[in-house]
Amino acid sequence: MEESKQELALEFLGSMRGQYIMGQALNVAIKAMESVEPSSHREQSNIDDMRFLRDNLFSMGAAMASVSMNQGAGNDS
Repeated sequence: MEESKQELALEFLGSMRGQYIMGQALNVAIKAMESVEPSSHREQSNIDDMRFLRDNLFSMGAAMASVSMNQGAGNDS
C-alpha cells in the first residue's frame, strides 16, 4: 500500500531533518514577529504559541538551527 503524502510528511516531521527544519522555521518566524513595530501590532499570542511548540516539540531542532544560524552570521565572505 502506498503511503499518502500526509503520512510521508508526518514521517519526515519525526525525522532529525524534519525536527531541524521545524525548529529553524519557528526560530525565524518568532524573530520576525518580535521585530514588528509598533509593538502594539505584534501578534503576541501567536509568538507565545510558536515558542510553546518550539520549546516542547522541536527544541532539539531549534537548538541545532540556532547554532547553525549563529555560525553563518559572521561568514559574509
